[in-house]
Amino acid sequence: MNTKDDTISKGFIIAGLMNMSVLVFSKFFTNSVIPQSDPDVMSNFGLLMMLIWGLAYISVAKTYHNNK
Repeated sequence: MNTKDDTISKGFIIAGLMNMSVLVFSKFFTNSVIPQSDPDVMSNFGLLMMLIWGLAYISVAKTYHNNK
């Protein structure tokens, strides 16, 4: 793995961690202010999907070049 690949892998990990930070801001899905402010996108289901996308980013961090 060269420096460019390592940097891209770290980018995927950082993106995944940023998506997973939704747990902190939503107080583990107990904060009622976030879903009230934008119920279409920031509902508990939407927040859960952000968490899933974060896990997806982290899961492909080392093998991103194999994906389309």
